[in-house]
Amino acid sequence: MSTDLLPEKSPRIPLVSVIMPVYNASEFLHESIESVLRQTCHDLELIVINDASTDGSDSIIQELASFDSRIKYVCLSKNSGVSMARNTGISLASGSYIAFIDADDFWYPNKLSCQLALMAEEGSACSHTYYFRVSNDGLRTLVESPSRVTYIDMLSSNYIGNSTAIYKSATLGRFFQEPIGHEDYKMWLQVLRKTDSICVQEPLVDYRVVSGSLSSNILKGLKWHWDIIIKEDGVNFISAVPFMIKYIYSAIRKRI
Repeated sequence: MSTDLLPEKSPRIPLVSVIMPVYNASEFLHESIESVLRQTCHDLELIVINDASTDGSDSIIQELASFDSRIKYVCLSKNSGVSMARNTGISLASGSYIAFIDADDFWYPNKLSCQLALMAEEGSACSHTYYFRVSNDGLRTLVESPSRVTYIDMLSSNYIGNSTAIYKSATLGRFFQEPIGHEDYKMWLQVLRKTDSICVQEPLVDYRVVSGSLSSNILKGLKWHWDIIIKEDGVNFISAVPFMIKYIYSAIRKRI
């Protein structure tokens, strides 16, 4: 029988689309990509967006993509910033769920499975997990979260680590990021306007942070946080003050 008459096979539609922006991340990139590919939830696609890296990131991605068809590789012609790189991945995502991981972070093997199981059990469209902040010298600090985070909760602290979170795009739609400080924080605020996020209360992600001045990091984050809740999210000045006080307290606790 002529194969010309056979219908074309439909492309595989993954359950989860994982978005990974990459910029000069060769030191930890191989480990980070493999942590996604080794998930006990195999039904995924990993969309890697190379934001015009100038180190060896390209060769690492291409090598791993040649061994695993779940990797979709996009190489941008010029450096556009992390929000634009993530947005490129979001626009290409075909899964029912969208998750994020940065190119120097690490997922534990059961990360996605635990979240999907809890979301199914609770009927929730968004979840996140505990995680470890890992400094350059290897110091590990556990970052916890309430079992359920609402929009109001997020105004006082960024409880959702971007590399820990996943939302059901088939239900909520897609959320894109803007090129501002704390672009991921603003995106999760938008998600939480539609649904709460439930937390898997065990650490399932290693989040690498660059060592630096405690005070300067907090001050920069404080300005970004203020700009978002006042200018971007429309919270009035009087209401914003107690949120900012709680944010400062939470930011210090995460770093000690």
